[in-house]
Amino acid sequence: MSKTQEDIIEYARPNNKRTTDPNTLVLGGETPPNQDYLPPNNAFNWRDHKHFIVVQHQPAIAAYRDGDGSVCIRQEDIWGDGRDVTIYFTPEHAEKIANAIMALGEGRMIGEELLFNSDGNVDVEAMRDERETRNVPPNPPPPAAQPRWLDGKCIAQIAVSDCINCRSWHAQAVMRFLIDSANRKNGACYPSNETIAQAVHCSERTVQRATRWWCGRAYKVNGEIIPFLSIAVKGRKRSDGTKESNAYHIGWLPLIAFARDHHYRLRVRRHAASIVKTTNVKCVA
Repeated sequence: MSKTQEDIIEYARPNNKRTTDPNTLVLGGETPPNQDYLPPNNAFNWRDHKHFIVVQHQPAIAAYRDGDGSVCIRQEDIWGDGRDVTIYFTPEHAEKIANAIMALGEGRMIGEELLFNSDGNVDVEAMRDERETRNVPPNPPPPAAQPRWLDGKCIAQIAVSDCINCRSWHAQAVMRFLIDSANRKNGACYPSNETIAQAVHCSERTVQRATRWWCGRAYKVNGEIIPFLSIAVKGRKRSDGTKESNAYHIGWLPLIAFARDHHYRLRVRRHAASIVKTTNVKCVA
Protein backbone atom coordinates (compact mmCIF):
# COMPACT_ATOMS: atom_id res chain seq x y z
CA MET A 1 0.00 0.00 0.00
CA SER A 2 1.42 3.35 -0.97
CA LYS A 3 1.00 6.59 0.86
CA THR A 4 -2.60 7.65 0.65
CA GLN A 5 -4.98 10.41 1.65
CA GLU A 6 -7.97 8.07 1.70
CA ASP A 7 -10.19 8.38 4.76
CA ILE A 8 -8.23 11.32 6.23
CA ILE A 9 -10.87 13.71 7.52
CA GLU A 10 -10.67 17.48 7.63
CA TYR A 11 -10.89 18.23 11.32
CA ALA A 12 -12.20 21.35 13.03
CA ARG A 13 -11.65 21.66 16.77
CA PRO A 14 -15.03 21.60 18.55
CA ASN A 15 -16.11 24.66 20.53
CA ASN A 16 -16.54 22.75 23.78
CA LYS A 17 -13.17 22.43 25.47
CA ARG A 18 -12.22 19.09 26.86
CA THR A 19 -9.29 19.45 28.30
CA THR A 20 -0.13 0.14 31.20
CA ASP A 21 3.57 0.67 31.53
CA PRO A 22 5.41 1.46 28.28
CA ASN A 23 8.17 -0.64 26.77
CA THR A 24 11.13 -1.06 29.07
CA LEU A 25 14.65 -1.26 27.76
CA VAL A 26 16.22 -4.40 29.13
CA LEU A 27 19.73 -3.60 30.29
CA GLY A 28 22.32 -6.32 30.17
CA GLY A 29 24.65 -7.90 27.67
CA GLU A 30 28.35 -8.48 27.78
CA THR A 31 30.64 -6.09 29.60
CA PRO A 32 32.45 -3.90 27.05
CA PRO A 33 36.21 -4.41 26.94
CA ASN A 34 38.69 -1.69 27.89
CA GLN A 35 39.18 -1.00 24.20
CA ASP A 36 36.14 1.20 23.51
CA TYR A 37 37.30 2.37 20.08
CA LEU A 38 36.25 0.97 16.75
CA PRO A 39 39.42 0.94 14.60
CA PRO A 40 39.39 3.21 11.51
CA ASN A 41 38.06 1.65 8.31
CA ASN A 42 36.49 -1.15 10.34
CA ALA A 43 32.79 -1.16 9.42
CA PHE A 44 30.46 -1.74 12.35
CA ASN A 45 28.91 -5.21 12.41
CA TRP A 46 26.34 -6.30 15.01
CA ARG A 47 27.78 -9.83 15.21
CA ASP A 48 31.50 -9.01 15.28
CA HIS A 49 31.15 -5.99 17.57
CA LYS A 50 28.49 -7.25 19.97
CA HIS A 51 30.68 -6.26 22.95
CA PHE A 52 29.76 -2.62 22.18
CA ILE A 53 26.05 -3.31 22.71
CA VAL A 54 24.86 -1.66 25.93
CA VAL A 55 21.17 -2.61 25.63
CA GLN A 56 20.22 -6.21 24.86
CA HIS A 57 16.78 -5.57 23.41
CA GLN A 58 15.20 -5.32 19.99
CA PRO A 59 16.18 -3.05 18.42
CA ALA A 60 19.67 -3.31 19.91
CA ILE A 61 21.63 -0.18 20.87
CA ALA A 62 25.42 0.12 20.83
CA ALA A 63 27.76 2.88 22.08
CA TYR A 64 31.40 3.23 20.98
CA ARG A 65 34.10 5.69 19.93
CA ASP A 66 34.52 6.08 16.19
CA GLY A 67 37.86 6.23 14.42
CA ASP A 68 37.88 10.04 14.43
CA GLY A 69 37.22 10.19 18.20
CA SER A 70 33.52 10.98 18.00
CA VAL A 71 31.06 9.11 20.22
CA CYS A 72 28.55 7.05 18.27
CA ILE A 73 25.18 5.77 19.49
CA ARG A 74 23.85 3.20 17.03
CA GLN A 75 20.43 1.55 16.92
CA GLU A 76 19.86 -1.63 14.97
CA ASP A 77 17.63 -1.46 11.89
CA ILE A 78 14.16 -0.48 13.18
CA TRP A 79 12.41 0.27 9.88
CA GLY A 80 13.27 -2.99 8.15
CA ASP A 81 15.21 -1.28 5.36
CA GLY A 82 18.64 -2.64 6.33
CA ARG A 83 19.95 0.68 7.67
CA ASP A 84 20.93 1.42 11.28
CA VAL A 85 20.10 4.71 13.00
CA THR A 86 23.24 6.52 14.20
CA ILE A 87 23.88 9.60 16.34
CA TYR A 88 27.34 11.17 16.55
CA PHE A 89 28.53 13.78 19.06
CA THR A 90 31.86 15.01 20.35
CA PRO A 91 33.15 13.64 23.69
CA GLU A 92 32.88 16.99 25.49
CA HIS A 93 29.07 16.82 25.14
CA ALA A 94 28.82 13.30 26.56
CA GLU A 95 28.28 14.39 30.18
CA LYS A 96 25.48 16.80 29.30
CA ILE A 97 23.71 14.15 27.20
CA ALA A 98 24.23 11.53 29.91
CA ASN A 99 22.76 13.85 32.57
CA ALA A 100 19.67 14.40 30.44
CA ILE A 101 19.25 10.67 29.82
CA MET A 102 19.68 9.83 33.51
CA ALA A 103 17.12 12.45 34.48
CA LEU A 104 14.66 11.00 31.98
CA GLY A 105 15.30 7.47 33.22
CA GLU A 106 14.63 8.51 36.82
CA GLY A 107 11.40 10.26 35.86
CA ARG A 108 12.76 13.66 36.88
CA MET A 109 12.23 15.22 33.49
CA ILE A 110 9.76 14.83 30.64
CA GLY A 111 9.96 15.39 26.89
CA GLU A 112 10.06 19.15 26.86
CA GLU A 113 12.41 22.01 26.13
CA LEU A 114 15.51 21.57 28.30
CA LEU A 115 16.51 24.28 30.77
CA PHE A 116 20.18 24.55 31.74
CA ASN A 117 21.90 26.18 34.71
CA SER A 118 25.01 28.34 34.55
CA ASP A 119 27.23 25.24 34.67
CA GLY A 120 25.67 23.85 31.50
CA ASN A 121 23.83 21.02 33.27
CA VAL A 122 20.12 20.29 33.00
CA ASP A 123 18.28 22.38 35.62
CA VAL A 124 15.79 19.79 36.84
CA GLU A 125 14.31 22.01 39.55
CA ALA A 126 13.61 24.84 37.10
CA MET A 127 11.99 22.41 34.68
CA ARG A 128 9.84 20.92 37.45
CA ASP A 129 8.64 24.40 38.50
CA GLU A 130 7.87 25.25 34.87
CA ARG A 131 6.04 21.97 34.34
CA GLU A 132 3.85 22.17 37.47
CA THR A 133 2.30 25.42 36.26
CA ARG A 134 1.10 23.91 32.97
CA ASN A 135 -1.47 21.40 34.28
CA VAL A 136 -1.40 19.41 31.04
CA PRO A 137 -3.73 16.36 30.97
CA PRO A 138 -1.85 13.07 30.48
CA ASN A 139 -1.83 11.47 27.03
CA PRO A 140 0.52 8.45 27.22
CA PRO A 141 1.39 6.49 24.07
CA PRO A 142 0.01 2.93 24.11
CA PRO A 143 2.46 0.16 24.98
CA ALA A 144 3.12 -2.78 22.67
CA ALA A 145 0.46 -5.49 22.68
CA GLN A 146 3.09 -8.17 23.27
CA PRO A 147 6.77 -8.28 24.27
CA ARG A 148 9.13 -7.44 21.39
CA TRP A 149 6.27 -6.03 19.32
CA LEU A 150 6.21 -2.46 18.06
CA ASP A 151 4.77 -0.02 20.59
CA GLY A 152 2.36 2.82 19.88
CA LYS A 153 5.03 5.50 19.63
CA CYS A 154 6.99 3.52 17.04
CA ILE A 155 3.87 2.75 14.98
CA ALA A 156 2.84 6.42 15.06
CA GLN A 157 6.24 7.33 13.60
CA ILE A 158 5.79 4.69 10.90
CA ALA A 159 2.31 6.02 10.03
CA VAL A 160 3.70 9.52 9.52
CA SER A 161 6.72 8.31 7.53
CA ASP A 162 5.13 5.62 5.36
CA CYS A 163 1.37 6.07 5.18
CA ILE A 164 0.16 9.68 5.43
CA ASN A 165 0.90 11.91 2.47
CA CYS A 166 1.10 15.38 4.00
CA ARG A 167 2.65 16.72 0.76
CA SER A 168 5.46 18.42 2.62
CA TRP A 169 8.75 17.04 3.88
CA HIS A 170 8.80 19.68 6.60
CA ALA A 171 5.29 18.81 7.80
CA GLN A 172 6.34 15.18 8.08
CA ALA A 173 9.56 16.09 9.91
CA VAL A 174 7.72 18.36 12.37
CA MET A 175 5.23 15.64 13.30
CA ARG A 176 7.97 13.04 13.65
CA PHE A 177 9.86 15.40 15.98
CA LEU A 178 6.74 15.94 18.11
CA ILE A 179 6.14 12.19 18.37
CA ASP A 180 9.78 11.63 19.27
CA SER A 181 9.59 14.39 21.93
CA ALA A 182 6.49 12.94 23.61
CA ASN A 183 7.24 11.37 26.96
CA ARG A 184 6.49 7.64 27.13
CA LYS A 185 4.99 7.82 30.63
CA ASN A 186 2.47 10.64 30.19
CA GLY A 187 2.76 11.81 26.58
CA ALA A 188 3.92 15.29 27.63
CA CYS A 189 5.13 17.18 24.59
CA TYR A 190 5.77 20.90 24.42
CA PRO A 191 8.91 21.89 22.53
CA SER A 192 8.91 25.48 21.37
CA ASN A 193 8.53 26.43 17.71
CA GLU A 194 12.14 27.61 17.80
CA THR A 195 13.34 24.23 19.07
CA ILE A 196 11.35 22.37 16.42
CA ALA A 197 12.55 24.70 13.65
CA GLN A 198 16.19 24.16 14.62
CA ALA A 199 15.72 20.40 14.77
CA VAL A 200 14.11 20.03 11.33
CA HIS A 201 16.02 22.91 9.68
CA CYS A 202 13.11 25.13 8.74
CA SER A 203 11.55 28.45 9.76
CA GLU A 204 9.21 28.92 12.72
CA ARG A 205 6.46 29.93 10.30
CA THR A 206 6.88 26.58 8.54
CA VAL A 207 6.52 24.85 11.92
CA GLN A 208 3.28 26.76 12.54
CA ARG A 209 1.92 25.74 9.14
CA ALA A 210 2.85 22.12 9.78
CA THR A 211 1.19 21.94 13.21
CA ARG A 212 -1.95 23.59 11.78
CA TRP A 213 -2.05 20.97 9.02
CA TRP A 214 -1.84 18.07 11.47
CA CYS A 215 -4.35 19.65 13.86
CA GLY A 216 -6.72 20.02 10.90
CA ARG A 217 -6.59 16.33 9.88
CA ALA A 218 -8.28 13.42 11.65
CA TYR A 219 -9.17 9.76 11.26
CA LYS A 220 -12.27 7.84 12.27
CA VAL A 221 -11.57 5.16 14.88
CA ASN A 222 -14.39 3.00 16.23
CA GLY A 223 -16.92 5.52 14.95
CA GLU A 224 -15.21 8.53 16.56
CA ILE A 225 -13.32 11.21 14.64
CA ILE A 226 -10.04 11.93 16.41
CA PRO A 227 -7.43 14.49 15.23
CA PHE A 228 -3.84 13.47 14.52
CA LEU A 229 -2.62 16.37 16.68
CA SER A 230 -4.20 18.88 19.05
CA ILE A 231 -3.04 21.71 21.30
CA ALA A 232 -3.82 20.59 24.85
CA VAL A 233 -2.74 23.87 26.49
CA LYS A 234 -1.84 27.05 24.64
CA GLY A 235 1.34 28.78 25.68
CA ARG A 236 0.93 31.79 27.94
CA LYS A 237 2.84 35.04 27.84
CA ARG A 238 5.45 35.37 30.55
CA SER A 239 6.15 38.53 32.55
CA ASP A 240 9.30 39.20 30.51
CA GLY A 241 7.29 39.31 27.27
CA THR A 242 8.29 35.87 26.00
CA LYS A 243 5.74 33.14 25.32
CA GLU A 244 5.52 29.61 26.64
CA SER A 245 5.47 26.83 24.12
CA ASN A 246 2.19 25.09 23.30
CA ALA A 247 1.53 21.74 24.98
CA TYR A 248 0.63 19.20 22.28
CA HIS A 249 -1.33 15.98 22.44
CA ILE A 250 -0.40 13.40 19.82
CA GLY A 251 -3.36 11.50 18.36
CA TRP A 252 -1.93 8.07 19.11
CA LEU A 253 -5.04 6.09 18.29
CA PRO A 254 -5.81 7.63 14.86
CA LEU A 255 -2.17 7.36 13.77
CA ILE A 256 -1.96 3.73 14.87
CA ALA A 257 -5.32 2.93 13.25
CA PHE A 258 -4.18 4.54 10.01
CA ALA A 259 -1.08 2.32 9.98
CA ARG A 260 -3.32 -0.67 10.70
CA ASP A 261 -5.46 0.11 7.64
CA HIS A 262 -2.86 1.36 5.17
CA HIS A 263 0.69 0.15 5.87
CA TYR A 264 2.21 -2.22 3.31
CA ARG A 265 3.86 -4.52 5.87
CA LEU A 266 1.70 -7.21 7.45
CA ARG A 267 3.80 -7.10 10.63
CA VAL A 268 3.08 -3.41 11.18
CA ARG A 269 -0.64 -3.87 10.47
CA ARG A 270 -0.86 -6.78 12.93
CA HIS A 271 0.94 -4.92 15.71
CA ALA A 272 -1.15 -1.80 15.13
CA ALA A 273 -4.42 -3.75 15.07
CA SER A 274 -3.58 -5.37 18.41
CA ILE A 275 -2.92 -1.98 20.03
CA VAL A 276 -6.13 -0.45 18.67
CA LYS A 277 -8.09 -3.44 19.92
CA THR A 278 -6.70 -3.33 23.45
CA THR A 279 -6.38 0.39 24.23
CA ASN A 280 -8.64 3.35 24.79
CA VAL A 281 -5.83 5.92 24.61
CA LYS A 282 -6.71 8.83 22.36
CA CYS A 283 -5.75 12.42 21.72
CA VAL A 284 -7.73 14.83 23.91
CA ALA A 285 -9.23 17.40 21.54
